Amino acid sequence: MEYMIDFQLKGRYLINRFGTPIILISFLLFGYYIYSASFSEFNFTENIIFIFVVLSLLSIGIWCMSYNTFKRSKMTFIKQGFIIKSDIGFIPLHFNEVERFDSINIKDKNQKIQFVIVCNDGRKFKIRAHKDIYEGLIATFPSKEGSYSL
Repeated sequence: MEYMIDFQLKGRYLINRFGTPIILISFLLFGYYIYSASFSEFNFTENIIFIFVVLSLLSIGIWCMSYNTFKRSKMTFIKQGFIIKSDIGFIPLHFNEVERFDSINIKDKNQKIQFVIVCNDGRKFKIRAHKDIYEGLIATFPSKEGSYSL
């Protein structure tokens, strides 16, 4: 017998990969600024403009890195595991592949919670679903309960 639930799966996009290099470039520019400032005179206007550019790059990099979008998905439970169907693709997971369920516990007004399915091979799937779904997974697989942060 198959049992299907609706939830939201976090998608990772190309924009998320640009965040870290932009942050590194902003730190390198700030280091270059500190290094070059020791050899030149203090110019207030140039310094303010340079600091503004570096802080703008840093904020854009942080935004790109943490850009979260959750897409509607379905999880179908079968005998040997469960299948996640979403726009990202078709992801079959066996119960012995799942290492633990980690809860991030960010509740919204609809009692939805974010949790992560961590696999043995290092894959992670961030999910936003009703808290009963997480509690049901933990009740079904008590040995897979991971960290629970408030």
